[in-house]
Amino acid sequence: VNAESFKKVLSGWFAFRTAFLSEDFSKEADNILGRCISELEELAELEEEFLVPMNLTVNSAYAFFLNELRNKKYKAQEKLKGVNVFEYKLACAGAYRYNYVIDCSQNSVNVSFNPLSFLNRQKRALLGIKDSDSASGAILRHYGKFNSENSETTFYSYSENTFNGFAIPHNFLLNSGRTRFDELDESDFIKNERLSFIEGKPFPKKLSERQISQFFNWKDTADYKANRSGTFSENYNEVLQNKLTEVLKEKRSNREPSATSADGPFFITQSDLKNFFPCPRRWLFKNLFRIKSDTLETSLFNPRDAGNLYHKILELCMEQLELLPVLEADETFGDREKEISSLIDRCIKNAVFSPELHFCDSPLLTDALLSQAGSIKQTIFSFLRKLCSAKTFGGWKVTAIEKKLWTSSEDKDYGLFGKLDLVLSDVNGRVAILDYKTSGVPAIKACRADVEKQTLDDFQCAAYVSLWNGNNENAGVDFMSFFSISKSDQSEIINADNAKKAPDVFEPTLGVFNRYTDLFAEKVKDKSFEPKKGGKNEIDSIDVLSDCSACEYKTTCRYTYTVAGHNL
Repeated sequence: VNAESFKKVLSGWFAFRTAFLSEDFSKEADNILGRCISELEELAELEEEFLVPMNLTVNSAYAFFLNELRNKKYKAQEKLKGVNVFEYKLACAGAYRYNYVIDCSQNSVNVSFNPLSFLNRQKRALLGIKDSDSASGAILRHYGKFNSENSETTFYSYSENTFNGFAIPHNFLLNSGRTRFDELDESDFIKNERLSFIEGKPFPKKLSERQISQFFNWKDTADYKANRSGTFSENYNEVLQNKLTEVLKEKRSNREPSATSADGPFFITQSDLKNFFPCPRRWLFKNLFRIKSDTLETSLFNPRDAGNLYHKILELCMEQLELLPVLEADETFGDREKEISSLIDRCIKNAVFSPELHFCDSPLLTDALLSQAGSIKQTIFSFLRKLCSAKTFGGWKVTAIEKKLWTSSEDKDYGLFGKLDLVLSDVNGRVAILDYKTSGVPAIKACRADVEKQTLDDFQCAAYVSLWNGNNENAGVDFMSFFSISKSDQSEIINADNAKKAPDVFEPTLGVFNRYTDLFAEKVKDKSFEPKKGGKNEIDSIDVLSDCSACEYKTTCRYTYTVAGHNL
């Protein structure tokens, strides 16, 4: 460290290594040390060539050496297959067959060459040293010449439009000429459609070349017979019926798929009713065909994943609790505070690595989630404090967790299916169904039917109560509760008459709920899925303004249009 010259620093390093360090370095460490010693050897050579003849010294050779290392970039050569991403100044010397230099604008690719960069600006000016931007062109030339004899294996790109305005390509690239994609533009359906409207050019083909070729690829490989018997309409009905049987019967049956009869009952969920009314076509897109919006955005984690994670953590917690702990007056669980804290820690880790959630498929995602374990724990703790207070369900028995239930009756050709998040019971035999919500909870008013209009806005409460009562005649539901996980101050509890096992408070709503399920079953049986416009009191009639304008499938459905302010 105190050596007077770079040569003595180099000698001192080798003496230190021989005396104190093992030679058993890892390959990675050995490569890094070797790169550092190469830098030190270069400084020693410069010293012998310039400093010694002129009788010049530096204050601290070792400190100077460390400062130079801080300004150097190092990347070990990798032989892995796939795509490697580097800073472009590093990658130009990499022996890769193909190189893609992204964003070659003047701002991004501008590299100034600073001779004797360790000198300050004043000393550089006295010596007549000027900075130069010639390094940029040199590096770009290096890509084409060093990597391969065929410079076509290096590709350059830049974005003309950026968030800050227009970008200018590096002048080195202008000299090499730019290729205009006229041939591609001619077959660009979107661009030609725009030009046909603006400049009056001929309207483009209805299908692009890629669409045409893909259609014939499908036709050649699909099990398709042009001379098949039956009309298109008949085959369409057959395909639709098979899909209805698969979704409503086979996937929801409480029996093995092989034992599921095509003539047996189908099962309705609250999600079916939510999407079917008032528009059956929305149900077809969302529940039956499961059409999803395409997007160019990528995301490691989305809001639905957050809900699934929280549900799984609570499921694992409840499995370890025979009785819910009771929150004490000081807003803690008293002697059980540490026990509950440790339980939540274990459940968070187990949930993150749960195979059914598939987070463990991505090491990056699991690391990201575990790094947020503290925040997740705080959210779960706040939720449990609200749930387990003396005024809510503290001390109640955990009766069922993530319970799947089915109901059916002899006089109907359909039944109900659903999964209850949590069912609790107290010492008096009262039963409470709890449904977790990631954020907000439905209002009580939405869960109760308007008996006069015979309408119901939210089907969850009625569906869950019907499912439980249909399987537990002697222990009807007394409380139907919604709790927000992330917003612990939000909860809604719909309670029945506690003195009765038959919850009369639910009966008016259940009667209206049955009207919806009967109508759903009738339309599915008749395959009547065409939307219709009607009065506001008709539960299966859409309102263009409130229903269609807010629908995520409106661009696919195209049931309504707005032209010059008029609805069609």
